Amino acid sequence: MRSKVGKILNLGVQIIISAVLWNEEQLGHGRMRRIIRGAVPIELMALSRSSIILLLRRRAMLRRVLISDRHLEAIVHWAKEDLNPSIAAFDRLSQIIDAGHILEDEQDVIDALEGRLERRAA
Repeated sequence: MRSKVGKILNLGVQIIISAVLWNEEQLGHGRMRRIIRGAVPIELMALSRSSIILLLRRRAMLRRVLISDRHLEAIVHWAKEDLNPSIAAFDRLSQIIDAGHILEDEQDVIDALEGRLERRAA
């Protein structure tokens, strides 16, 4: 009986495997080892600050949220240039803007993300 991996490979399915390093000795001497040896290694780089701002700008356009690049830069700075916290912060600011708050400058963005603007405005 053939292995499941063998059946899948015979169908021509592309396999994506993520790992730091491969130890070929642990793979044995079968078909999987031959496939891994012929694999094309790629490395996904972390997003740059400007890429995160670009993604947030697109998100703002799709949601029809009026927010400046200065505000987006403040979001990315507050989120320590990490994508997921930046998206979460943007979502939070979108709700604050939809509720009627006006964010005049970058400090207002930081205050809103830390909860100080809401208390001040409420």
